[in-house]
Amino acid sequence: MEINNKIKKFVENIILTKSYPKCQINITINILSSNKNNFILLSVIYNGIMMALCLSGIDLQSMCLSKSFYNLNNDSSILICIDANEKNNILFIENDKSYSLDEYDKLVNETNKGIEIIYFKMKNFLYKKLKFN
Repeated sequence: MEINNKIKKFVENIILTKSYPKCQINITINILSSNKNNFILLSVIYNGIMMALCLSGIDLQSMCLSKSFYNLNNDSSILICIDANEKNNILFIENDKSYSLDEYDKLVNETNKGIEIIYFKMKNFLYKKLKFN
């Protein structure tokens, strides 16, 4: 149930709800397979939701893209969500252990690099999809 609440909170925070005062937006997610690492699963779900919302034309407060990291050495995970329109604007971080400021800095820098790639791939896909429809 914890994942459901996180997804609900994520969606409520990115959709510009004042544009839809009397509407109900339903999002269905089918998880076919998953391991124990919820951060990796949430990262994939969040990015999929962003793609679906962009394709639907729903007004958004931000373009939140996420990346997760798993450390095999200490069995820890971290999920970082960044506003793709404003570099270095961290929307939220979820982790299952404490990290030093240097570790956070390195992970955020890696996330920014990954987010740029995801952002441009999504932007190109959406451009082609919208252009040909």
